[in-house]
Order: sequence, then C-alpha cells, then structure tokens
Amino acid sequence: MSLTQQQTSGLPRHVKSNILKVSLFATGLSGVVAEYVLSTLATYFLGDSVVQWTMIVSVMLFSMGLGSRLSKYLEGNLLEKFIMVEFTLSVFSAFSALITYTAAAYTMYVGLIIYSLSIIIGIMIGLEIPLVIRVNDTFEQLKINVSSVMEKDYYGSLLGGVFFAFVGLPYLGLTYTPFILGMINFMVATILYVIVLRELPVGTHKKLTLSASTIGLVLLAGIFLAQPIVLFGEQKRYKDQVVYERQTKYQKIVITQWQDDYWLYINGNQQAQYAGRSDVPRAAGASGHEAQRASAACTRAGWGRWLRRTGNPQVPFCRTYHVGRPGPGDDRARQNPSGTYPTKPVCLTRQQG
Repeated sequence: MSLTQQQTSGLPRHVKSNILKVSLFATGLSGVVAEYVLSTLATYFLGDSVVQWTMIVSVMLFSMGLGSRLSKYLEGNLLEKFIMVEFTLSVFSAFSALITYTAAAYTMYVGLIIYSLSIIIGIMIGLEIPLVIRVNDTFEQLKINVSSVMEKDYYGSLLGGVFFAFVGLPYLGLTYTPFILGMINFMVATILYVIVLRELPVGTHKKLTLSASTIGLVLLAGIFLAQPIVLFGEQKRYKDQVVYERQTKYQKIVITQWQDDYWLYINGNQQAQYAGRSDVPRAAGASGHEAQRASAACTRAGWGRWLRRTGNPQVPFCRTYHVGRPGPGDDRARQNPSGTYPTKPVCLTRQQG
C-alpha cells in the first residue's frame, strides 16, 4: 500500500476524492480573483490598463507552469504538502493588496512588488493542481481523475470572476476582497486538515496545527488592520490630504484638499481641480440654463453622492473644476503663465443648513 493510501485509508474513496475536488474548487476561485486584484492594482498604480491586465494574467499563467514543473520534485506526504501550499496561498492572496499599498508608501518600485506577488501566487496555484491529481490518482481512474479535477478548478474560476465583478470590487473594494478569498481558501484547507487529521503521520499534526492557528490569527488581524494601512498607503501617493476615497464598480475615486483647493483623481490620475472659497449652487458667471445643464450632466454621472454623510439631508450643487490644472507648486504651472484652463462642471453635495 502506498503512503498516500495509508494516509487516507480510514475514509470512503468517494469522500476522499470529493474533499480534494472541493479544495481545488476553492483554489480556482481564489486564484482567479487574485489575478484580477493584482491586475486592478497594477492598473491603479502603474497605469495603462490593457498592458497591465495582459501582463499580470500572462505572468501568472507562466508562473502556474513553473509551479507545475516544480511539483514533480515533491515526494512523500503529498496530502500534507498540499495543505501547506493551501495555507501559503491563503496568506499571499489575502495580503496582496495590503502589501502593495504598504510598499507604495515607501518605494517607487511598486510594480516590482505587484509582479513578484503574481509570480508567487501563480507558482502556488501551479503546485496545487498536479498534487491533487497525484493524490486523487489513488481514488479514480486516470481519465476521470484528470477531467474531474480540472473541471472543478475551472468552475471555481467562473464563480471567482462573477464574485469579483459584481460583489468584490463594487462592495468590498481592493481592501477586503483579497481577505475574503484568502479566508475561503484557508477554511477549506483547514476543513480538509481536520477531516484527514487521523490519517496523517503523527509528526505532522503539531506542524499543521501550529500553521493553521498562526495563519488564522494573522488573517483576522489583517482584516482589522487593513483599512488604516490602505488609507496610509493611499495618502502617501498624494501630496495633499485625502478627504474622500471610494471604490465604485467602475473606478477608484479620490478627492484631495489643500487649503481651499480640491483635486479629483480617478484610478490614480488627476481629472479635475476646483479652486474656490464658497459653496455656490452653480458655477460663477454661468447662466441659469448653463447651470441646469451642468446639474443634469452631474446627475447622469452619479457624482452627486460623492460627499454624502449618513443621516443628513443633501443639497446638490455644481462647481467649476479646472480640468488637468496642476496642483500647488507643480512645475507644469510655469508652462501656462496665463493661468487659464478649460473648465468642466462637476456635481458634488453639501450639508443642508
């Protein structure tokens, strides 16, 4: 009897196989979301969304190939090694955004961090699939084994894509989405460990128990510390104080303030500037018809909710923003001594009374 058979001899064959497939389903789900999170971060920090999405996905797929190649060097206690890989993947998936934002506060080489994370996560995913196939080879015929294992991984990828597009990014943002997926991966790995605990070698118990406890505590701590760390990294990206920040399902919106001037950033790129001291219901000098058209344009854009504060009525108003105008102290200001810039009405909200 092989070592793998000895490790799992106390469970029915179909149960052993299904446990592994559920684990791989979770891996496919968290893996594809990790790709999308890193691609979004690369777009946000490095720009050029087409290039960044293409390169991140390509690098991760290449890294999965590397992981598959490396898996052939893993021998003995395959179930234990698979669980450890799952634990490792949980940590890197959960902290990918947090590591990126922290690095952005201290180094200009944030792109190197993002691509390094994509390589590490890709290798972890690439290691898992061959390990599951090798362990599951004891329970199913080869043609059923390979097809069913790959099937569960691809199904998980679909669910991960739907989750990221319609739930993760719009409602959880880049701060908490990675942690949700990391926790899913961690819980599945922990359940797998608990189920096969008696089947594993005695010397493995303490190591896996300590690893599971430590990683669980680290993930919980990360969830509670994520928001202030992300805000710290966000603030370091801008020379002025961040007064508003929100991730919508379409874009990342940030508003910064310096004295009475405000700057609007979308996905890290400056889009507009407002300079003024008073809240007026329309742009100075604009006719009533122009202000009405500006207000309608603002409403269509959905910008009237940007500065909403819970529990207080809101009154929409429009201001004139200087599109592309450089901030205070910016060298580009010398290139336009006249100080005239094209304007664009942007709708915000103010507290009533």
